[in-house]
Amino acid sequence: WKVRLCTGEMRSVLSANLELIDETREEPEISTFGCEIIGRTRLGRQDLSSNIWPMIHSGIIRVRVPERLLTRLNAQFSSLHNDRDCPSHALFLVGEVKEGKQLTIRNPDPEYVDLLVACAR
Repeated sequence: WKVRLCTGEMRSVLSANLELIDETREEPEISTFGCEIIGRTRLGRQDLSSNIWPMIHSGIIRVRVPERLLTRLNAQFSSLHNDRDCPSHALFLVGEVKEGKQLTIRNPDPEYVDLLVACAR
């Protein structure tokens, strides 16, 4: 048998020296949730819980947004949604936005910007 070691080196191993340590599958189920990193993200003086799922060329991060920021963001989005002159990108995202608007935020909340930058670090 040819075996690849954790160093990347390939070695030949006699079958008598091999031991099945886990049940194997022809097509294993791979999930990013097995790679979840639970941590903390610092925003000013606040310490926010975060979950990160790393992927090959990207990742997903989930952070609990402070209640006061969430309230401001909801008010901002509601105001933009109700503004008939607010540009929407829904027409350019074929099949992605079925109804409503894809809003453009021209003046993002400074605390929200800080949160995004903190998460990117």
